[in-house]
Amino acid sequence: MKQRTFFSESEKLNKLSKLGDPLEEINKHIDWSIFVDILNKSLQKEDKGVGGRPAYEYILLFKILILQQQYNLSDDKMEYMINDRISFQRFLGLDMDSTIPDATTIWTFREKLTQKGQIKELFDKFNQQLEEQGYILRDGSIVDSTIVQKPRKHTDSYDDGAGWTKKGDQTYYGYKDHVKVDKSSKIIVSCKVTAANISDNREIAGLIDERDQEIYADKVYAGKNIEAAIQEKNATVKINIHKKGRRGHPLTEEETAENAKKKPIRARVEHVFGHMKQAMNGTYARCKTLSRATTWIMLKNLAYNINRAAFLRDKRVITA
Repeated sequence: MKQRTFFSESEKLNKLSKLGDPLEEINKHIDWSIFVDILNKSLQKEDKGVGGRPAYEYILLFKILILQQQYNLSDDKMEYMINDRISFQRFLGLDMDSTIPDATTIWTFREKLTQKGQIKELFDKFNQQLEEQGYILRDGSIVDSTIVQKPRKHTDSYDDGAGWTKKGDQTYYGYKDHVKVDKSSKIIVSCKVTAANISDNREIAGLIDERDQEIYADKVYAGKNIEAAIQEKNATVKINIHKKGRRGHPLTEEETAENAKKKPIRARVEHVFGHMKQAMNGTYARCKTLSRATTWIMLKNLAYNINRAAFLRDKRVITA
């Protein structure tokens, strides 16, 4: 069997580039250095002197977590794929002679992020850059949620913060990812993770802030109490929630027409969830406890935003 050499590896990478390596495109358009100070500030250990195995750089481990969410892989599978795929190694700045972090190292690093509550700061830092560069316009926001299931074997976990819910004829166990999406860019601006049995309309007010100009949402969020809660957070926001008919009080023609006008804008949030479920291999939460699930799901949201930002920067567009 022929030995793998530097030249054969280089040839393969060149071939991948010609075929269109999506990970190479992400690296081309994302400035990973913006995360370094946050990671170092919170996670830096005291110098333990000479000797022992050197720690991996935090930005390497952080990129592994983002890569993990791109393909929805377990920690064990992630370790295997980094060893197996040269496209993964190139994305992470590794080569065939590099020492690859193992599954335990990946889990431990994500656990540290969870314990420090650091993922929100990383998420907000990236969005701050996008807003400064004009990719998040704040001309309108869409609120919605999606169910993030736990694998079936974990449905009886003790004290995991998950819950049961029903959608249509299907029953699900897990969490909910409540998001607010920028209307123009389809970037997730803010999010909140809860158990799956928590009502959508209970969380909408917590996603609103003073910069929101317009809010779009499905009829599940309809109700005077909900509008009052939103206006308490932002008295000037224009509320575009779909009207909902009631027994004995069907929608008027005018209300039906209004819903039809709002629908194409509100539907843009479905493109976000669709990308996660199809291009990013789903949204299963491979963890226990609500705090760990929050880190896992927010990493998924951040990985989506990184994908979306790379696309917008490549096309040099704000809307698509």
